[in-house]
Amino acid sequence: MAGSMTKVVYTDDVGVAYWMRLDASNATLAGATLYDGTNAAGGRLPTGIQPRKRYLRHPTTGRERSFVCPDVTQALWTDAVGVVHATTDFGTLANANYVTAGRTGEVMRS
Repeated sequence: MAGSMTKVVYTDDVGVAYWMRLDASNATLAGATLYDGTNAAGGRLPTGIQPRKRYLRHPTTGRERSFVCPDVTQALWTDAVGVVHATTDFGTLANANYVTAGRTGEVMRS
């Protein structure tokens, strides 16, 4: 079951601000800035940009989840491996303390 969606500002690696849709709870975890209709000069995030992601690992199952990181200054992106983040476990819909694992940078697709 998907949560409610919201529009957030995604700043790409060269500093252009775009807007994109993101699950509201994931946007909160990522510390995303909400799009207000004026704070994304680049418009909608182009399909050629694959957003950067941070991976969090469930403490007991080892299952990883990925989260889009719209802003490289936020803790979800800058935290070291092993930092705990409380988020919802989709398997049980209960809260779980996931641990930061790896991350992938932004990718430009042609």
